[in-house]
Amino acid sequence: MPEVSNLSNRYEIITDSPFNYYFITDNNVLFVAYFSQTPGYFPGTQFDNDVISFTFEPIGKIGETKKLTRGERFDLLSMPDERIKPTIQYILIEAMRKSPEKSIHFICEGIDQKEQMRNRLFGLWHSEVIRNGDLRVTKYDANLANLGIGSIFVADDNPHHHVIRDNFLALSDLNK
Repeated sequence: MPEVSNLSNRYEIITDSPFNYYFITDNNVLFVAYFSQTPGYFPGTQFDNDVISFTFEPIGKIGETKKLTRGERFDLLSMPDERIKPTIQYILIEAMRKSPEKSIHFICEGIDQKEQMRNRLFGLWHSEVIRNGDLRVTKYDANLANLGIGSIFVADDNPHHHVIRDNFLALSDLNK
């Protein structure tokens, strides 16, 4: 049986707004996880403003002032760290609890041809949260051509759930 995530084993989170979360790993890597408004995915719909994007990435090592290249960020993301998963899970759970009407969209980038691996890993994180009963949200995936694999979390009780799902999945068709 897979190991169950322990959300209490997460990193301490620092916020400077309701949308930005920071944490420092045991290896002194500073991460940011943030949400941003992304209107325009579903223009002309009453829920267009209820889709927010989620991103998390390392932004540097504590004590270093150089700006990380994209490759360096991916290298830092690939370092094994058991506490990043429960930290990101906690941030997503809190965001969905605070704003259940919002749907959260994210993209597993395909710059290094590892988007399927990232999406599969993120899907496992989501499944674990669902199994633990921490959240009632369904995840949908769409291939977004040159961007990578896009996913969206939609609360199961969202009144627009099926319309959001169908419109999101149609994005995959637009990029073929």
